[in-house]
Amino acid sequence: MTALYVFCGLPGSGKTTLSRRLAGHLGATYLRIDTIESGLITSTLALTDVMDAGYSVAWGLATDALALGKPVVADAVHWNAALLDPWSRIASAEGAPCHLIEVTCALPDRQARLAARHASGWKAGEDWQAVLSKTMDPIPDPAIRVDTTNTEEHATFATLLAELQQVGAT
Repeated sequence: MTALYVFCGLPGSGKTTLSRRLAGHLGATYLRIDTIESGLITSTLALTDVMDAGYSVAWGLATDALALGKPVVADAVHWNAALLDPWSRIASAEGAPCHLIEVTCALPDRQARLAARHASGWKAGEDWQAVLSKTMDPIPDPAIRVDTTNTEEHATFATLLAELQQVGAT
């Protein structure tokens, strides 16, 4: 089934783990904004607004994949609600449903995940203290909400699949 699955959540919440698993499960095109932005940061283009460019690239790729009849899984923080609107418009234009999935996690778990990611050189130029202090706009309803705090990956993924099935999204 062609559909757009848009993951939202603060860094370290577990959205990349879940979105990758869902993309593999569905055979979907997987679009990770962090990967796109990292490539833009390390390129010689010297872009001034990497976030805007990263989302714009992802929106274009999602449009192409949906037009081909492929499901798409998008993985991004979505700091402000305005970043969600294009996903809905893209899905609607391609006749596909758009499913918002908010992934949350308690701060101590997020800090541990971010520390491990920082040690592995996750993203060029990232300031983790700034990331930890940021907030994001509330995700509008309807959205599927998954909390990854103190939960094993397989159990969280099973919860996500159950939630998606309940709304007829898989």
